[in-house]
Amino acid sequence: MTAIVAEQTRGPLVENIFRGDVAVVDATGRVLCRVGDAGKVTFWRSSAKPIQAMPLVLSGAADAFGFGLQHLAIFSASHNGEVVHTETVLDALAKAGLATELLQCGAHAPFDRETTEALAAAGQEPGSIHNNCSGKHTGMLALAKHLGLPLENYLDPESELQRLIRANVADVTGLSFEEIAIGVDGCGVPVFGLPLRNMAYAFARLADPEAMPEGKAEAGRRFRDALLAHPYLVAGRKRICTEIMGLPGGRFVAKSGAEGVYCVGVLPHAVPKALRDAGAVGGLGIAVKIEDGNNNVRQQVTVEVMRQLELLTADDVAALGRYGTFLVKNHAGRVVGEVRTAFTVEAV
Repeated sequence: MTAIVAEQTRGPLVENIFRGDVAVVDATGRVLCRVGDAGKVTFWRSSAKPIQAMPLVLSGAADAFGFGLQHLAIFSASHNGEVVHTETVLDALAKAGLATELLQCGAHAPFDRETTEALAAAGQEPGSIHNNCSGKHTGMLALAKHLGLPLENYLDPESELQRLIRANVADVTGLSFEEIAIGVDGCGVPVFGLPLRNMAYAFARLADPEAMPEGKAEAGRRFRDALLAHPYLVAGRKRICTEIMGLPGGRFVAKSGAEGVYCVGVLPHAVPKALRDAGAVGGLGIAVKIEDGNNNVRQQVTVEVMRQLELLTADDVAALGRYGTFLVKNHAGRVVGEVRTAFTVEAV
């Protein structure tokens, strides 16, 4: 059953509550810990991106087009639309011989305020390359071109391209093709509905590629290494993905999803002794879903889960401090309450 994970106070009263679910899974797929319902079925949203993009390596497209780790990172990104992001997207398009006009993700203002303000000052409108999903779309187009598939229908869930991607998602999450529900994501591509525990399983495998299905360890390793090498490309300025993956020691891969979804993979060397003693094998995966889609609470809950699992040092907690308890202020700027976590991770 979905649990209360955070509460918002105003003065002496709890004014609002936030509900959610969390699954913590090892590299064998065993659920170790949970909050609420580890089997909660929801859409994976953009947390799926590194797994969606794996066929680029599996098919040989990444090598054929000369894509480096920076390109694999941008294919996995929900980026800010900063110059470094758009330049990397444009470089990937050029390497694959693709035009920006082929992108069907639509345009929106960059997530990064400074970049949005700079565009406005220059009298420029945001384009499709500023869309946070432009890297994912570029990767899909490159894969379609490499395989000789049509480019114009690359969003179609029943196209050969998208069925290939869905088959890989099924394999890595430990599900059958038919078990995955399909919707349409904000950028137009198919989005996958599945249990949190299977999302977490995929991230445990991403963090520990030797646990990937047969023949997929190298692809998993290259995407893991891309995220660790280029955390800024995955998100950007003032973004939690970049900050978690930028913590010392190369311990975590992390990816946000819309509507309150977040996933973290914990590399084997970072799994604490207490979880090893409890039987954890290989890496770990954490999947979070906030019931009402609140992304601030999503980030707060993710960091608190990591803290309770003893994955974070005191310095890590300080570095991620702005994702802890946050203050509620009125229009005059006076503090009138706070939003704080309200759960305990339970061993299964």
